[in-house]
Amino acid sequence: MFSVRYEGCPRVLEMPLETQSVNPTLAAEVGKIWDEAQAEQGAALFNGLIFSVTDITGSLITGYFVEYKYFVAVRRRPELFSELQVRPLAVTGLSRCDGGIILGRRSAHVTQDRGLWECVPSGGIDRSSRQADGSINIAHQIGQELSEETGLRPELITNVCPRYVIEDTSSHLFDIVADVVLNLSTEEAKSALDNMSSVEYDKFNVLDIEGAKSFFKDDQGRFAPLSRYLVEELEMLEVI
Repeated sequence: MFSVRYEGCPRVLEMPLETQSVNPTLAAEVGKIWDEAQAEQGAALFNGLIFSVTDITGSLITGYFVEYKYFVAVRRRPELFSELQVRPLAVTGLSRCDGGIILGRRSAHVTQDRGLWECVPSGGIDRSSRQADGSINIAHQIGQELSEETGLRPELITNVCPRYVIEDTSSHLFDIVADVVLNLSTEEAKSALDNMSSVEYDKFNVLDIEGAKSFFKDDQGRFAPLSRYLVEELEMLEVI
């Protein structure tokens, strides 16, 4: 299901396609699927722009920005992938503070992994992190996601170290996984997150390394698949 496509810090570059048009029949079908999804989830569903991967060559990831509704269409109707070719690129941070690891429980308002725990922050790449030369500032995106999802200020981040590019081969999703170091004690993080919730998460947990290992081991079924893979297969808790 998951595959390591690259180890280290990749460069992400927008390479706009010459044509990004969708035939009218397919566009109408995507619109119908989007309307159905919005009816189910309401205002929590926003049709922003997400980065879609076209190629990974060594440390270089190229792609372009596409409307989120096309990804929703592929999630709901996998057979549409052959025509739409949407491969979203996201960031996932393993955020730690003075030996503590931050985990978040996915809320009922998200489109995937509802009610499951995962590493924080986690989210798609948007155009706010695009630089003048078309490259994507990964650290900026992680800082933005951290702020939006937890309320913790990006200025608290002292280091972002990308470790892997992971592909979910079953759903055509890519994640840049990074170790994120915060200038916070475990107690300060707990205090800040104790009563915090967001659209993405309804609860947070701050655990020391051994506590996090036990938390994962106790009930593996309650964790989002990527986070489970990072801990069990890549043993990321062993190397931070």
